[in-house]
Amino acid sequence: MEVLINNYAPSFEDITGLIGGLLGFAAFIISYKQWKMTNRKVAMLTDSGAIFEVLPTWYSSRMVDDYWLFGLQMTGGQIVVIVRIIGVSSDSKWMDVELATQDEITSQLKIDQPMTFAVADDRRMACVQIAGIQTALDLQHS
Repeated sequence: MEVLINNYAPSFEDITGLIGGLLGFAAFIISYKQWKMTNRKVAMLTDSGAIFEVLPTWYSSRMVDDYWLFGLQMTGGQIVVIVRIIGVSSDSKWMDVELATQDEITSQLKIDQPMTFAVADDRRMACVQIAGIQTALDLQHS
């Protein structure tokens, strides 16, 4: 029995089958990478030293360790008034903060920009997108 390898000419079905198989494998690889990215867990960092490693230069460890009045000036000019940073996502995109109430800020403080406070004493938690923070301000004096 002779095998005709040298005279083999792939048919149209052979070529389309091969292309379909390659495209299916490529789709599998892309889907797997997307699945891994979607299921990657983002941890919340709460240690001031670990937070220092992922936040920009405006960050001060006092913003986690102390209960004090700080302002986060957003890129739109709004100032978010906080008393502390609770945690930062390990991907450095989000920050959990405790907002200050309007009663906590001194009447001597004169800022011409709009300020965001907690709406009530029992509703102080907020999440802030770190990329939107332009600078941090110390709003309290001793």
